[in-house]
Amino acid sequence: MLEYEQITGIKQGVGQPTKEVKNATQYAKISDPPICNGKDPKWRSPTQFDDWCADVIDWLELQRIDVRKPLALGRVGCLFSESAKLWYRQYREKNPEDS
Repeated sequence: MLEYEQITGIKQGVGQPTKEVKNATQYAKISDPPICNGKDPKWRSPTQFDDWCADVIDWLELQRIDVRKPLALGRVGCLFSESAKLWYRQYREKNPEDS
């Protein structure tokens, strides 16, 4: 590490991140996964849908939401439209304990 500092002139920090780094990461924007409407042919492909599900799980975890909690189901519900939204609402009506 000293060699790096001698060559670059940049001091290496050890330990806790600086306030500037904390602030920069605190406001990083995480893009939302695409909306699933259930009608497009791409949603009928199991591979495409599995990839979308993996993206949604990553999206939830980056927001520190436990995917096993009802809050996660509510957040995912915002990513549905059209027939997928209808299916989701019917599921929530039949399974209020998951809400």
